[in-house]
Amino acid sequence: MDGVHDMGGMDGFGRVEPERNEPVFHAPWEGRVLAMQRALGYAGARIPCNERGCLGTGVCAFGCPQDAKQAMHVSYVPRAQAAGARLYIRCRVDRILLSGGRAIGVNARFEGEPGRELRALAR
Repeated sequence: MDGVHDMGGMDGFGRVEPERNEPVFHAPWEGRVLAMQRALGYAGARIPCNERGCLGTGVCAFGCPQDAKQAMHVSYVPRAQAAGARLYIRCRVDRILLSGGRAIGVNARFEGEPGRELRALAR
């Protein structure tokens, strides 16, 4: 999923992997549209995306009103929290702490709270 529709591959963050058992099409109409497109001689393919329960509202770029788009708040964040991760809001990282070329933590500060800082180390 390293394409123009998914920023997962940008800035060295690596690929965003599809969820396991991700279906090729999520709704019957998607396959029919692809078949019609090919029958008319147009080139194209399904755009890979992680979504479940898309209603086709067409506002993907602004955030899905049904949370069908498997954005961070419905995919990675809940899994990370279930594994013991902490989520900090209104917190800006000032420095990434490195050891041997690998990130081991961050120094950060909370927006709107002068003097409140955070040093978080990876486990």
